Amino acid sequence: MKQNGDPGAAADGQGRGRAPQARQEKEGGRRSGQGRRGQAQGRKHAGSRLRGREPLAQPQRFFTSMSLLAVCACITMVLWIAYDAVIPALPSISADFGSSSSVTNLVLFPFLLAMALGQLVSGTLSDRVGRKPVLLVGGTLFFVFSGLCALAPNIWLLILFRIPEGLGCGTMMTMLITVVTDSYRGKAFDRAMTIMQALPIIGPVAAPFLGSLMMTLFTWHAIFALLAVLGAASLVAVLLFDETLPASERLTTGMAANLRSMAPVCREPGFLGTTLVLALIGMPMMAFLAVSSYIYLEQFAIGYVGYSAFYAFTAGVGVLSPFVYLRLSGRVGENAIAKACLVVMGASGVMTGLFGYSSAWGVLVASVPLFFVEAIFRAQGFVALLEDRTESRGAANSVATFLYSAVSALGTVAASFPWGNFVTGVMVITLGCTVVASGVWLCLAKRGHLLKRYRKG
Repeated sequence: MKQNGDPGAAADGQGRGRAPQARQEKEGGRRSGQGRRGQAQGRKHAGSRLRGREPLAQPQRFFTSMSLLAVCACITMVLWIAYDAVIPALPSISADFGSSSSVTNLVLFPFLLAMALGQLVSGTLSDRVGRKPVLLVGGTLFFVFSGLCALAPNIWLLILFRIPEGLGCGTMMTMLITVVTDSYRGKAFDRAMTIMQALPIIGPVAAPFLGSLMMTLFTWHAIFALLAVLGAASLVAVLLFDETLPASERLTTGMAANLRSMAPVCREPGFLGTTLVLALIGMPMMAFLAVSSYIYLEQFAIGYVGYSAFYAFTAGVGVLSPFVYLRLSGRVGENAIAKACLVVMGASGVMTGLFGYSSAWGVLVASVPLFFVEAIFRAQGFVALLEDRTESRGAANSVATFLYSAVSALGTVAASFPWGNFVTGVMVITLGCTVVASGVWLCLAKRGHLLKRYRKG
């Protein structure tokens, strides 16, 4: 029989009385611990912000803020290598397949044209289906067809395989920029875009060394095999990406409607004229790149080491040029800088005729201004094309990028004409583009179609 005064009952009562108190103390301690952890995390994030490592706007399961940026920049660098690394191998490919230099140089042009097409349509497509599916398709095309290029039994299949390889390359380039755009906000976005523009430039500088190394140790097949390996590694990294465009934010309109949104931009004389001048300034540089291996390796026989050094120097000038522009833009009128670029390009054509036939050093001296001017005007031109735009900025960027890439790529075809001497071809193309670009610029100025940036002075 249980008694109310039983010590056990008393103890039980005390236990029941203390239980809520104990739970409260435990929960209070847990809340206190959580509070302390929250404060610690807050301090951690504050410290991260101070170090320029803000949390991602679109969190990733496998990547931190900095690692995602590093991976995107490194993959973009690989994609730039895909074009430049092949250039040292062109004479060897021509000899291997018994094809003329005009036919062999088609290894470059379809790649560039397909890359431009990939850049044009991939952004619009990703707005409908998401970034990751489009990025995976681009990565697969680049990986598979780089491998097939290494196995190509003749020049025509090699040219054919370069088309989907370039399409995949252009698609990935656009999507990686878009992923970064989706993932960062505020000051972190500014830093991320700066890194995405600066770090991949290492690719064109390193590419001739890689290409020449492969040619020295193996054959031209090894260059494409290396691109396939790098493409496979890039594809594995992309598989770990999380989607950065939520389903709720995707477009529901058709592809045709999205492409039609580009039409108003194409009807702007100032936009089209400036883009044409931009492409004409890029064309001589592309022409020189297409035949540089024939000039340096066959005409002047400086070897792969010398060629790599010369190529890296000219590419390095292109890397530094935008920083020169940033220094000049605040002191000199934008119109004056644009006119100076045209004058320097014309001077480069004249120097090519004066010094380009005598030695490899003469070619180097004549070609460096092409890289310098192209990089400056491209940095200036794209800012001018896109500033003061809101709704049409995406369409304008797609159209400008496509037209610039497609028109400037014609330089690779023009350089392959039977000029008698490759130096002659570069000289004629440079002077011709200077005359046409200057005429277009004067026409824009006379008709009042210069973009806002160039009307300032």
